[in-house]
Amino acid sequence: MPECSYCHGKGIIAPSGTPGLPMKCYRCAGNGVIEWKDLRPGDHVCYFYDAPAVQLETIATYLVEGLKNGERTIYVYNHHTPKDILDAISAHQLDVKAEQARGALILLTAQEAYMPQGFFDVTAVFNLTKELLKKTLQEGYRGIRAASEMDWALDSPKHSHELIGYELMMDHFFMSEQPPITGVCQYERKRFPGIVVEGMEHAHRLVFQD
Repeated sequence: MPECSYCHGKGIIAPSGTPGLPMKCYRCAGNGVIEWKDLRPGDHVCYFYDAPAVQLETIATYLVEGLKNGERTIYVYNHHTPKDILDAISAHQLDVKAEQARGALILLTAQEAYMPQGFFDVTAVFNLTKELLKKTLQEGYRGIRAASEMDWALDSPKHSHELIGYELMMDHFFMSEQPPITGVCQYERKRFPGIVVEGMEHAHRLVFQD
């Protein structure tokens, strides 16, 4: 049976049973609406937001679910500070120092995650992601739950241009290999050029908006 593109190949489309009505997906009911709680490993999400405070609260909840589920959670920050992020997670009654100490919660700067060599190399970042996943599974985690603040790309027009190609590569990786990774790429919509926003809508199987 055909698979639902909204559900990143995880939802199976089946006839509605009523003549004249469209076929529906078992996961999203055919309307593409999937909630945060419905995210699964293998989902690659573009999250457009307007208010950073709302964004941080939303993502903290998402990360906490990963920690409770035995996943390694990774947050790549650029405009928020580590204190902002840890305070938001701590509000869920989690001991963030303990989670960091055991390696379950990792905070990375955008430089560390995307430009470890001093420049943005799409292939290098992709390979680092695969290596990190391999190590994570070897250490006994169920997978990776990640979220990245993508406004680092605004520092250079070249980065913004390359970012679309990178996101397309990652989406193909998620779609074809269904890795045990749940990834959320966060974009403050008003700060990005329209062409980048449009590109991101096409480079992610799932798009969430505040």
